[in-house]
Parts: sequence; structure tokens; C-alpha cells
Amino acid sequence: MVVVNRRALLDPNDGVALRSYFESLKGTLSGDRSTWDGHWKQLAAFFAPRSTRWVASDVNQGQRKDYDIINETGLLALRTLAAGMLTGMASQTRPWFRLQSDNPELNKLQDVRGWFQEVENKLREVFLKSNTYQSLLTLFGEEGLYGTSAFLIMEDDRTVIRCQPYPIGSFYLMQDDTLRIDGAIRTVSMTVRQIVERFGYENCSAAIQVQYDSASGGVKETNFNIVHVITKGSYFDPKSYEPPMPWVSVWYEEGSFNPKKGILRRSGFLENPLICGRWKVTGENIYAESPAMDCLGSVMSLQCWEERTAEATEKQFKPTLVASSDLDMRKFTTLPGDIMWADTKDVRGLVEQAYKVDFRIDGALAQIQRIEARINDAMYRSLFQMFSDSDRTDVTAAEINAKLQEKMQVLGPVVERNVEEVLAPTVKRTLSIMQRKGMLPTMPDALKGQVFKLEFISILAQAQRLGGINSLGGFMGFVGSQVAIVPDILDNVDTDASVREYAELSGLKAEILRTPEDVDAIRQGRQQAQAAQQASIAADNAQKLAGAARNLSEAHVGTGSLLDQALPSLVGR
Repeated sequence: MVVVNRRALLDPNDGVALRSYFESLKGTLSGDRSTWDGHWKQLAAFFAPRSTRWVASDVNQGQRKDYDIINETGLLALRTLAAGMLTGMASQTRPWFRLQSDNPELNKLQDVRGWFQEVENKLREVFLKSNTYQSLLTLFGEEGLYGTSAFLIMEDDRTVIRCQPYPIGSFYLMQDDTLRIDGAIRTVSMTVRQIVERFGYENCSAAIQVQYDSASGGVKETNFNIVHVITKGSYFDPKSYEPPMPWVSVWYEEGSFNPKKGILRRSGFLENPLICGRWKVTGENIYAESPAMDCLGSVMSLQCWEERTAEATEKQFKPTLVASSDLDMRKFTTLPGDIMWADTKDVRGLVEQAYKVDFRIDGALAQIQRIEARINDAMYRSLFQMFSDSDRTDVTAAEINAKLQEKMQVLGPVVERNVEEVLAPTVKRTLSIMQRKGMLPTMPDALKGQVFKLEFISILAQAQRLGGINSLGGFMGFVGSQVAIVPDILDNVDTDASVREYAELSGLKAEILRTPEDVDAIRQGRQQAQAAQQASIAADNAQKLAGAARNLSEAHVGTGSLLDQALPSLVGR
């Protein structure tokens, strides 16, 4: 048996070898992604022409790129989808996540609930101050368009975190044996000044050093392509990293490099900084499918219909003409009020329509509307319009129209995937950074060593539970309708458990409900008060009976009183 020394294959401390390895890896990943590139380019042309970055140096390019778009229905539907996903899953104006202990008993403690509430508020404040929501909006939009999108969460001295979006076409992804994304290689364009400031002059190639030392104005703003690699720390021998890091980060120049260094920087992360969202994944695919892919044909057809309708309308307004040779062609015109000169007084037939266009615009408009409706349905616009048009803080899952339940069922796996791959990692990564920066309040002793649970309470998360709410409501309604007929039917129902289940499905705060111990105490107090009241009533009745008996014993019989009339019946006569 041959024992392979993994460190002998590649020493991560050898920058030149490391750079060569990743360049070869990038070529392999580029081949894996190449089959998606053509499709993505078509999608970009008809939905979002400025959203791609196929060449890293293609920055600050302001020329027009929307020549393939005549009808903007697809573009607007994508915009609504992105805003609806953000509002429905991670709204800026309402809570969308909740921290709890994995131990339900601890969540009942006042200091524990107060600590979680304070941490939640600090997290939301960090998200609002940083560019998290802008990055999530971009991510959800590119998910709906390309199926796959990503951004990086980095620490920032001013805003705690800073997100760096990955434009489509600029990155390649890797996934582990559990089909989770665990690595990425991205090419980014940076200026000479940015490269030196971030990585240090001594680590740069001679080409960058010469540019940086130049006295010519503007030379430091010259762009170079830089490659950034993120992998698991276990990708190579973990023992070769000092200190060992769960996630490894490597930066190097794409072209020339410093032969003494090989790379610009090698560092690491304590948690995965890469946030990758995917819409719908088939099998072992790394890259995902999107709703825009489903309606790309309709969007392309829509542009064709718009162009042909405009052409046919133009032919009716400005038809092709046939002119007589008797006209002076030097003064031939079709402008209203203008004069044409002819050598004959009989002007009939001098200018005629070459052919007749019998175009009915109503039919064309109806066809365009049909195609637009298909695009809007494919992009879930009717559903997301509810969220993007009205971002009220009091919106609950109960307000989701029952007619959209089928669409919510279709969207359910997308919501769950985005919770697992986007929202949960974003919250956890930010929480870890805040903890390292000492921004979290002192943890109660009861929580030390405990496992935390992250719960999502956004509109879409609640809508996922709407089926359970409807089932519970229907069941309780049935029980209530049968109580008058069979009163004992309530013996089958734990009403306390039903109330708590309904509150949980509705996404209400746990503080709204009293603890079971408080409820028992209230009921015991109520029973004691009722028992005391009954005892008081019994004592009062006993006193009244005693007085009546005393009066009876002192009454005179035979006087024709009511007592005389009642005596025969009392003695059985």
C-alpha cells in the first residue's frame, strides 16, 4: 500500500505553487460553468443588461446595453420579484428573525427573553447601517434572473460588516459532498492604489510597483485583475496553516506576480463569509435554475410582437407609395401642407399606396397582453406585488389571499432554500463578528453553554405556516359547531395547546402569552375566589334559613295565616 503525503502534493505555504494550483482549478471550474454562460447572456440581454461582469476589467462602462429590450415587462417583473422577495423575507421595516434558546424552559425566563431582544435589536441596527439590504435586493433579483447569486460579508471598522456583491459571470462556485456551496473563485478589478493599500507594496508584482511609483497623474488608478479564492480550511492539510482556520482566503494577481511571494495575501475566516443564494437546484448541479429561464421564450417573443406591431402601425400611417413619373421628384414630399409639382392637371393616380395593409391593432395588443400575463405569472408578480406595494408593519400571513395558495406552495421550497443558504448564514456571520467586536450584552448565566435557535418570522415565512393556521382554525370551528349537540366533545381538545400553536403559527411574540405556570396560578386564584364566594353564599343562606325557622317556631297556628294553609301539605294530609 502506497501512503501519499498530502503536503508533498502541494504546500500551501509556497505562494508560487499555490497560485499555480488555483489558476489550474479556475480553468476547471470555468469549463464546468461554460454551459451556463450562453444562457445567462441571453437572460441579461432581455432582463438586466447591466447586471453581468464577464470581463473583470469591464468596469465603469456607461454605454447603452438595452438594445434588445422594446417592451420592459420582463424587466419590471424582475424588479417586482426582487423587491417582493426582500420585503417578504427580510424587510427593513419589520422583524424577520428571532433568537431563542433550544431549551423552551429557558425562553420563559425574563432575563433570557430580554437578552435575546437586545441582541436582535443590535443585529437589526447593524443591518440597517451597512449595505446588507441593498446586497440582499441584488441577490434576490439575480436569483430570479440567473438562478444563482452570491456576495461576501467582510468585517468593516465603520459599519461592522460590509457586503461585496458578486456580479454574474465574475465567479465560479464549488460544493461539498452534502451539495452545499463551500468555495468560490472570483476575478475582480482593482486599481493600483487599492491593491497596494490592501495587500502592501512589497507583495505586489513589479508591474504594479512601477505604476504605483510613477509620477504621472492618474497612473495609480490603472486597473489590474485580482483573483480571490475562498475554500474550506480542510481543502489542504489543515496542519499546514498557522493558526488553523475553518475557511481559507487567498488573493493573487491574474497576470504577472511577485516571484518571491507568489500571492498577495493568505488569510482565513472563522465562519463561511460567502453567501450564495440559489432558486431551484436540480440534482448535483452547482448552479441553479430561475423563473426568468422559464419565460425567456415569452420575453423574446414579446419583443418580436412589439416590433412587428410598431412596424405594421407605421405602414398604416406612412404606407409605401407608388409615384407617377409626371411628378417633379426633386419636390416629392409626404409632409402635410407641402406642395408637389406635376406636369399634368390630372393629379389622379399620381401617388398611390403600393399595397394595402389590413392590420387590426386590437388583435395584436390582445396577443401582447397575453404574453405579458404569462411573463408576470412566471415571475410571481401577482404574489410579490402584495409585498412590494404595501410594506406595512402589521401585515400578517392571514392577509395572504387564499387564491394565491397554489403559488405559495410552489414558492415554498424557494423560501426554505433561501432561509438555509442566505438568511441564516447572514445572521450567524454578523452575530459572530459582533461578538468578536464586543458588541453583545453580557449573557445571562442560564444561557452559557446553551444552543441557540434562529427562527424566521417574515411575511413569507408566516405564509408557509398559513396552511397550518387554516387547518387549526377549521378544526376548532368544527369542534365549536358540535358543542351544542355533543357538549362532551371539548374533552378531546387541549385548548391551551391549541392557543399556543395558533400563536406560534401566526408568528406572534412569545411574550404575548402567559407561561403555563402563570396560567395555573391565575386559575387556582380564580377557583379559590369562586370557592370563597360559594362559601359566603352558603353561609348567608344558612343564616337566612335559621331566621326563618326561628320565625316559624314562634308563629301562632289557627289564625288563618299562610302557615295555616301550608300545614296540611307539610304533614301529608
